[in-house]
Amino acid sequence: MLEIGLGCNMDYGPGHSARVWREYMPNAEIWFGEYDAACVAKHRAHLDKLGVKAVTGDQADIATLNRWVKETGGGFDFIVDDGGHSNMQIYNSFIVLFEKALNPGGIFVIEDLYVCRTPSFMDGDGKHITLEVIKDWLDDLTTSHAGSNE
Repeated sequence: MLEIGLGCNMDYGPGHSARVWREYMPNAEIWFGEYDAACVAKHRAHLDKLGVKAVTGDQADIATLNRWVKETGGGFDFIVDDGGHSNMQIYNSFIVLFEKALNPGGIFVIEDLYVCRTPSFMDGDGKHITLEVIKDWLDDLTTSHAGSNE
């Protein structure tokens, strides 16, 4: 599994969800993507103790996301985006990781999706609002099967 956001900027500190994932999935390969490389380095011993690996960089950057796929090997059954809240962070992570890192039939969870339309989080060209892209895909999916018996 891959979770974006180790929690380095949270009041309770990094790694809390890493402990939860390890408890619920004791044999899983668990990765985190985190913006703050210094935080990851500072807490490396704790992550190692949990058997959790981490990649670092800005999730809004497509080159960084491609590097994450290469470094982790991809092939995740479960990806959770609980990282940055800007629209381009959410959008780019979904576009790259859904296609290149998620196994067929895998689950991709986007936490805090509501921020895509919140003015303080809207960045980019205004045409790639993640919630709108997903809505359009769902519309395409449902209308392509309209009238069929499938």
